[in-house]
Amino acid sequence: MTKELDQDAPEFSTVIEVDEIPSKGLQMQLKADATQREALARRFDILRVDSLSAECRLTLLAGGPMVQVKGTILAVVQQSCVVTQAFLKQSMRVPFSLEFAPASMVEENVELTLEDADPPDVILEGKIDVGEAVAQQLALALDPYPRQDGVDLDQVLDALPEGRKALLDRTEPKNPFAALAGLSNSTSKDDE
Repeated sequence: MTKELDQDAPEFSTVIEVDEIPSKGLQMQLKADATQREALARRFDILRVDSLSAECRLTLLAGGPMVQVKGTILAVVQQSCVVTQAFLKQSMRVPFSLEFAPASMVEENVELTLEDADPPDVILEGKIDVGEAVAQQLALALDPYPRQDGVDLDQVLDALPEGRKALLDRTEPKNPFAALAGLSNSTSKDDE
């Protein structure tokens, strides 16, 4: 039932055939190995993914053809502080719920009753890549601007040498034509 994809597959791929999901549903546990975690860290542009696992339940909605994938991701990641560049280790617990539907249903914009307002993801060739869905949910849960506790950007700027601080304090004209207007004014003064 679970199949690995080819070399072009995502880093944490675990493919399930929709036709093989039992009517009572399917419980899955996924765990990323060291190679997968390293590849995901590169993809997410973070320092490390120390651990990644997920418990998922796949349920046929109204007997099919739609599928709900619901579960919880447990991960430990390391990012760097956007202010100090210090390593930040974060334990994450990410609950998620996704719906999948055949491409024809998604394309025809069939009215669907779902928990979320988001449209369902597409079932491709009768398969769902549960591992890739987990990876995407983890990526969405990552802090895009991680900051070390107690670090204030103003404190860091105050500690910069004056030359670098002056560069950061320099403000550009808000209107791109303001620079031209200034140039025009200085030229007309020269003409007088």
